[in-house]
Amino acid sequence: MKPYIFMGHGMIKMTEELLKDWNGGSVILNPRVLTKDQLMSSSESFKKYGANLFFDPHCYIPRSDKPILNSQEYWFKNDYSTNAYADTDKIKDNIKILKKYNDEMHTDAYIFPNTICSKADDIWLEVQNNWINVCNEIMNDKKRFATLCISNKILQDEIQLEKIISEVEKWDVDGFYIIPEHPKGEYLIEEPVWLINLLNLCATLKLREKEIIVSYATHQLFLLSIANIDGLATGNYMNVRAFDSSNMFNSDESKRRAVWYYCPNSLSEYKRPFLDIAYHNQQLQLLKPNNSEEQKYCNILFEGAQPSNTKFNDTLSFKHYISCFKYQVENLKRDSYEETFAVQEMILNKAEQYANKLRENGIRGQARDFYEIIDVNRAAITVFNSQMGFNMKMEWK
Repeated sequence: MKPYIFMGHGMIKMTEELLKDWNGGSVILNPRVLTKDQLMSSSESFKKYGANLFFDPHCYIPRSDKPILNSQEYWFKNDYSTNAYADTDKIKDNIKILKKYNDEMHTDAYIFPNTICSKADDIWLEVQNNWINVCNEIMNDKKRFATLCISNKILQDEIQLEKIISEVEKWDVDGFYIIPEHPKGEYLIEEPVWLINLLNLCATLKLREKEIIVSYATHQLFLLSIANIDGLATGNYMNVRAFDSSNMFNSDESKRRAVWYYCPNSLSEYKRPFLDIAYHNQQLQLLKPNNSEEQKYCNILFEGAQPSNTKFNDTLSFKHYISCFKYQVENLKRDSYEETFAVQEMILNKAEQYANKLRENGIRGQARDFYEIIDVNRAAITVFNSQMGFNMKMEWK
């Protein structure tokens, strides 16, 4: 299972440093935060560090008013009518520009544009089919991924989801690039049905021998390894780890960003004041990763000083999270479904043990504490195993 860096705001230099440290990696370029000039220059730089590149055109919501997105040459330019999506000539014009973007960035595969599915009706399916057909006509010299951006409403409606699956599995593509919308803008999902349906979606398409990449992901989606997906993508800020369609529109709301530390053992993130509690209670070592690959960007926290007095900042926090994400993702899948499922159980049991010990000492992750989410993930993998486990065992590759 392959980890992907999904580009968020201010990530160019950070991504270069990570690729250099890793001797390569996979990167998904994001036109919502990168101008065309930045897309072209950063792709050239990333290639020098051995990156495999993908470009997500971000066409989920054509009415988006994000300035950088609207500045892209292929954008919809205020033409939002359904007829515009059905007009083959207009579609071809956009796709030709997208192909030029991909060619100039030397991407390693295409991600076809498609709009978010908020209702599984014939209109949505017709529009997506029109775009898929034109993309296959013009962008056919590399591996092809169809975008499948699914609203929170659909992901909690099994009947509509089954209708989508029955149609999209017929698409002539090599794989699917899946963006699941989080319910209520949640960072960590509290709805087991949402997780179960996402597992079923990924597994069903994978059983059709399609390659599956899931983007806008947090570590909670490590459980998708039992659906045998091929890749998981994450970035720096919350808005590139959890898709919320409202974030595709401009907002005057300004949020104060805290510095978070990710503990891979407890699957939780903690603010610096809670690291200070661990320091004063002589429990800080509980938060230290076990593996040297996960320690590189956080060692400064464990060298003897009070954590809030160290130089552990946003940049180190993001690099630490993405580096841990990479290491954990690469170690999720095994040679059989049974072994991969056992890894998920082990991860959750370990997280529970560590979280219990930390909470006993007053160390909590607040909104990013995985303790309350453990049973949500347990429920999801248990139900998935009862519904799809046999098929996954038989078809595991």
